[in-house]
Amino acid sequence: MGLLFQKEIDLNNEKLESTGKPGMRIGINYLRTLNKSLYLETGSFLKYTSGTYQLETVTFKYATISFQVPLFIGYRINDMWKLSIGASVENNKDFEDIALVLEENLRYDFVTKIVYTYSTLLDFSLYANSMFSKTQAINTLTKPKNGIYLGVIFKLPSK
Repeated sequence: MGLLFQKEIDLNNEKLESTGKPGMRIGINYLRTLNKSLYLETGSFLKYTSGTYQLETVTFKYATISFQVPLFIGYRINDMWKLSIGASVENNKDFEDIALVLEENLRYDFVTKIVYTYSTLLDFSLYANSMFSKTQAINTLTKPKNGIYLGVIFKLPSK
């Protein structure tokens, strides 16, 4: 579960206040150890965002789902803590609006993650993203530029 946010948005010469919007990520990760301290991590996630905006006399609600693929390089601080940074790519438009040749289809985010190991099968994470790609304001209306998530990671037993 998380909170998504950005500065106010200019849309048709109207300023839309952008307060925090609720969000949720669910997915699966793969972590590959490089050495005792370093690792690579990737995965695939579905991100859900919902909210409400008011523009003059019109109020509209939205709910959107996007697909995200992050790539992290991480550092094991000790047996309890891991820190990772990376980038992610996700669809910037709803699936039915995507055209293969348009640059606006995808967005790119800088991502960070701090993980606390609670047990052999359970971790807690603090994940943050910030969009670094350029896009029209209308595309960030339902998918804000920044987000911070608090999560639980269930680990599958390894060999």
